[in-house]
Amino acid sequence: MEPGMKFLKVNKNLIAIIITVGFLIWLIRGIDKDAVIKLINNIAPLQITNGAIFYGFVYLARIARWKALLPKSSNSFKELLAITGIHNLAVRAFPNPTGELVFLQQAKQKNIPYSDSLAALIISRVLDFVLVGFFFIIGVMPFLSNLTKPVFFFLLLSIFFISAGIGSIIFLSSTSRTVPKIVIKVFGFFLLAKFQETIKQKTNQFLNAFGRLRNWKTYLKAVVFSLAIWLSMFLAYFFFLKGFGIELGIRAVLIGGAVQIFANTIPNIGGLGVMEAGWVAGLSVAKIEKSTAIVGALAVDLMTLMGTIIFGLVAFLIQKGEFFASDN
Repeated sequence: MEPGMKFLKVNKNLIAIIITVGFLIWLIRGIDKDAVIKLINNIAPLQITNGAIFYGFVYLARIARWKALLPKSSNSFKELLAITGIHNLAVRAFPNPTGELVFLQQAKQKNIPYSDSLAALIISRVLDFVLVGFFFIIGVMPFLSNLTKPVFFFLLLSIFFISAGIGSIIFLSSTSRTVPKIVIKVFGFFLLAKFQETIKQKTNQFLNAFGRLRNWKTYLKAVVFSLAIWLSMFLAYFFFLKGFGIELGIRAVLIGGAVQIFANTIPNIGGLGVMEAGWVAGLSVAKIEKSTAIVGALAVDLMTLMGTIIFGLVAFLIQKGEFFASDN
């Protein structure tokens, strides 16, 4: 690796560490001990089980979406479960976007072409932000009559994600062949001649992968499965909160859950502190007290982290051939 690239990587990781530590300090200082004790005393196993079931549905829907977005792939459910489990564990464990790169590495091990897996990853993330933006708008509608600055900011952010996401899909899925030429013209000055053809070839492969996804049925499946992912995720949040004795309306859960997802896009490690801050910011829009928001965020984060670890361990066992019988 070139010295300049090493410097950028170190700086990016350092920023992620500083942000994570800063938010963790804020989180620890904001925890109300009495609220935590009340949280533990109010545990309702049935509601937590309901949340765990919906969290499991999230993984099933993600696997189904990968299957839809990788039409050339013949990978089995078990293989896609392994990819999904390890990918999501990596997203929680490593500074973003390092965790996303694990998906590409796992897909390559399953003989999925890099261009296909990258196209699928980009579309899946774009659909995620588009739908989370829509859910935020649905949740925030009752507060539009009294448009405060936080509501206005997150509303603009949601509209931005929705517009940018839809625009990106339309652009990248087009059949235009001008993109490789633009890439060469923009970066050609910095590239040696021997690399220009390689860059052009890789760009063409990438666009071809998007081209294969232009079928409206493919996008319809991806949208339906993405909708299933986020409906299940928000219901999991709702039941996890309910399982710890925190009664929030579904609109408050939509707002808090959406904002913590937006917040988690900034450089951080494992969402520690950042996700909780996102929940607090979102729930403040819904007029929820800070002390309740913090313990609620901790409860949700703990349960989703446990779920991610469990699915990640299952994925590693599948990789080692120690879980499920091998396909005949």
